[in-house]
Amino acid sequence: MNAYEALKVHSKPEFAEHLKNIELVNADLFNKEKILSFGKKYDSMPKDVEEMVLEALEEIKKDEGYIKIANAIYYCLKNSIDPDFFKPDFKEGIKAQFALFFPVWYMLEEFAYDMEKRKIDKLIIKNSLAPVCNCIKRNETLSGEMGTSAYYFWIYKYAKGELFRINNFEYETSKKDGKDIVNIHIPAGIKLNVYENLKSFMGAIEFFDKFYPELKMTGVMCESWLLSKQIEEVMGGPTNISRFGDMFELYDIGDTLGDAVFRFVYNFVAPYPPVETLPENTSLQRNLKEYMMAGKRVYAMGGTILREEIERRIKEFEA
Repeated sequence: MNAYEALKVHSKPEFAEHLKNIELVNADLFNKEKILSFGKKYDSMPKDVEEMVLEALEEIKKDEGYIKIANAIYYCLKNSIDPDFFKPDFKEGIKAQFALFFPVWYMLEEFAYDMEKRKIDKLIIKNSLAPVCNCIKRNETLSGEMGTSAYYFWIYKYAKGELFRINNFEYETSKKDGKDIVNIHIPAGIKLNVYENLKSFMGAIEFFDKFYPELKMTGVMCESWLLSKQIEEVMGGPTNISRFGDMFELYDIGDTLGDAVFRFVYNFVAPYPPVETLPENTSLQRNLKEYMMAGKRVYAMGGTILREEIERRIKEFEA
């Protein structure tokens, strides 16, 4: 029984209807020349990632089960089905680590072509594609090897053509209360400054106004531990992080565990280590550790800012 057949045995009932269609998928996911030329065109595949991709390509092409898994993931992505259904067993090595990569890379080319047709600047296209290989590289820090295991939940979002790196932030086209809205994702190490951040938000909205006029962006939203109401308590007073959170009209996203800081502050993936073993390399790490040692947690929140409020606040800063 190959890997694909093993997954079929444990199929969730709600996906059973799709299995026959998945068998008919025959996308050209493993065309070496096409994969490399696309990476070269936008300078979006670093040499060390390229080497791993080529190694994974040879391994997968020798395994019918993984060829089918990659095609099944592609089918899920094309039909808005949760690709976790065909999430591979990452203990099986490089072919498991890169099974997601090939369908995502194939679909990224379609995304890039659409951006070209809309006459989007090539630098924005390049910057919007680069995070896929960046995640593959960062995977090594979190899980010990390049691949997709630590970012599986995130990398497949790029295949949908909804994530853009426009300025300092990454922006996702989304909806809130039935209306179009820009969902902000905050890359590691970004500088949080209220005025500069507001200008970035407005720049993103104007980008979509210009290149995606079919979307009527009402403002921006964010869901993150950075919006936590506990930040000032953790740090003993206002900080750039808490001021960033103060920009938003907050709402509860039902975070009952407060685990996000383990990943985004300490760079660990689940299962997370005991709090007492966490590093203390920065003041944020030290303060968070002390806070959690006292049995407390930092809970993620959601927040929105309407475009009219962004414009008003920018004018206040510039007055």
